[in-house]
Amino acid sequence: MKIILLIIAALSFSINAEIDLVTLDNWNIVSTSKHDLFISKQGEINPVNFIGFRMGRGSFCICNSPIINLATTNKLEKGSLIDGTMAVDMTSPKSTRFRVLQWFDTGSVFLRPLSFPSIRKSKVVEIDSDIGKALFITNGIENAMSSSKNMCETNYYFEHVELKAKEMDV
Repeated sequence: MKIILLIIAALSFSINAEIDLVTLDNWNIVSTSKHDLFISKQGEINPVNFIGFRMGRGSFCICNSPIINLATTNKLEKGSLIDGTMAVDMTSPKSTRFRVLQWFDTGSVFLRPLSFPSIRKSKVVEIDSDIGKALFITNGIENAMSSSKNMCETNYYFEHVELKAKEMDV
């Protein structure tokens, strides 16, 4: 009986693991909470830059909330708008506005594009904005989306969660 309890306890800890992996297409998939994943890829010219998106159970396992991180020396206010363009797979750049989500003292800023061309099947994404430029090789994004969706649809937590003993009605 003790051996069975020990095996069950060991399995419960291995099931609730933090996710931090890199796909064969060099996409990072990281858990940000027990129900959320963040999928990202570094910039080609400056590895501080990245492009990413969120996958969460609360959003019905749909890839959403694209975020661009750009290195910048400009101090920016949260909520302010930045003008720029996005070009996907060497097409004509599309005029895009970016909302500042967060500026960091370390010299980078999280931006959310407000209107942008589809990146779902993209191979290359170029950003040109008032605060900087970035190039992302997004080859394999569909595979990263599919993998994160499969993870999202499981019943396992993405991070370890301490289970609390339920109170018994006597």
